[in-house]
Amino acid sequence: MAHPAAPPSNVSSGVFGNAFVEAPAMFKRKSVYYALFGNCCCFCGHGSGIGVYTAAHPLGPWVYHDNVGCTKPTTPGCGCGMNHGGCGNVYGNSLTKAQQNYVIQVPASDGSIQYVWTGDRWQSAADGVKAHDLQYWSVLAWAKDPASGLDLPQQFVWEDTITVEVGA
Repeated sequence: MAHPAAPPSNVSSGVFGNAFVEAPAMFKRKSVYYALFGNCCCFCGHGSGIGVYTAAHPLGPWVYHDNVGCTKPTTPGCGCGMNHGGCGNVYGNSLTKAQQNYVIQVPASDGSIQYVWTGDRWQSAADGVKAHDLQYWSVLAWAKDPASGLDLPQQFVWEDTITVEVGA
């Protein structure tokens, strides 16, 4: 399933993404634009999901693919608060217990780019001070999605440590 043609210039992408999301991260990898969103959680300790959208143009149209930050829900589009409609367990099952804040592009020594997802682990500080809350970082793993033919970020797994190769 290829992306539809880009919209004409001087138009808006309009609103896309599930209702009640925040903390977007948008970046371009190869020739595809990615937008990742998490559930609105306002300094929540339970974390949120990571909904993945792609487009051939930054104005869209955007296509939803998956929520890669949650244990897999039984209802598509649900899990980790990605849908406040008919989904159960709206706030549970975040794998990172973090709310997304940024995707860092890190050049490697072989000329490739690594994409490091970062998130805030709200309410994680032992002393309760927000400025002492922890971060969660993970290098995005990519694989070709057979349905769309696109490289997509893969399901997150908890990692205690990560290694990022930094180019010279």
